[in-house]
Amino acid sequence: MRAVGEGREATGPWEDDGRGQSTDPRLARGILSVSIAILLGGLAYGAVIWRGAAEKDGLGTSGLVVHTLPPIIADQTTEVQHVFAVRNPSNRSIRILDIVKSCSCTDATIGSRELGPREETELTMKVNLRDRSGLFGTECTLTHDGGPATRYKLEVPIYRRVEFLPNLIVLGRVEPGVERETEFTVIASSLDGPPLAPVLFVKGLDRTQVHLELEQGRGTVRTLSDGVVQRETPVRLRLTPPQTAGPGRCRIVTDLAPNSYPVEGSLRVEWFIDAPYEMTPKQAFFGEVGQTAGKLDCEVRIQHRERKPFRVTSVRSNIGAVTCSCATAGSLETEHVVVLTLAAAGFDRFLYGEAVVETDDPAYRRLKIPIAASR
Repeated sequence: MRAVGEGREATGPWEDDGRGQSTDPRLARGILSVSIAILLGGLAYGAVIWRGAAEKDGLGTSGLVVHTLPPIIADQTTEVQHVFAVRNPSNRSIRILDIVKSCSCTDATIGSRELGPREETELTMKVNLRDRSGLFGTECTLTHDGGPATRYKLEVPIYRRVEFLPNLIVLGRVEPGVERETEFTVIASSLDGPPLAPVLFVKGLDRTQVHLELEQGRGTVRTLSDGVVQRETPVRLRLTPPQTAGPGRCRIVTDLAPNSYPVEGSLRVEWFIDAPYEMTPKQAFFGEVGQTAGKLDCEVRIQHRERKPFRVTSVRSNIGAVTCSCATAGSLETEHVVVLTLAAAGFDRFLYGEAVVETDDPAYRRLKIPIAASR
């Protein structure tokens, strides 16, 4: 018995291999050469069959013809076009009856609606990719009198130059001065090598009232199978909420995205501070003032839910047509009445804004009263 891989001595040009078959090294090499030739020929034949099958999958047969374009960066390419060869594989003439598009973003034209036996024409698909992302596909279905309809599908992988994951962070109810922490990822994509590391900016935030810190981690670069190069940068966000009751929000953007970039190119952060104060009514809504030229008053009563006394130190409005007053300002009271006075002639059609009530509460320095009016 021989061990696996153990050699044996040759007895001559012809030798029995133990299975009733003779082997010769020269003959083996010849057989191998023939086998390789047959294999390569089979592969070539398979390629021909594949092309032939694609040709047969034209008009008169039921099928789907798919073409995938190279990847694009969304804001660099907004429109793509591809020309499909539409073949009539039959021995009789075929008439194309209709072109049904799966998406309104697609414009389709056909070179000829009458195809003789074995003739072909061109189906041109032009696609508007604005506001699209991911692997986007659109189809045109050709109905004709030669048999089942045939579908032609155009696919294109679309990458955002930069996007935030997630693109919305809702912190929910937060307490003034109590730090909240969360994380997000910035993904930058490029067709021309590794993207630059992002530089982040915060917009719509009053930094005198809100402290927001962004700590960028070490980014990783990878090349996808379709050639797109991506950089993923983890970011830790720390927010110290302000002493202002009500909703708060800001937006985080990056220098990698153009100014007109869609929502995916920025990150929105929202929170809400529920102060222990009750306002009745919750907003100063003057309603429709019509042609009123005088002044209108709206009273808002403010008190602590636990009836704790507090001081109103000041009241101001961010609307020129609205003035504010509080008769008990500076006094320690369990209830304060804020009067908002609207000069009806001071606006045109709609009026929106807010009044800010300053208090001596160290945790809730500011209360906001929404203001609205219309003609």
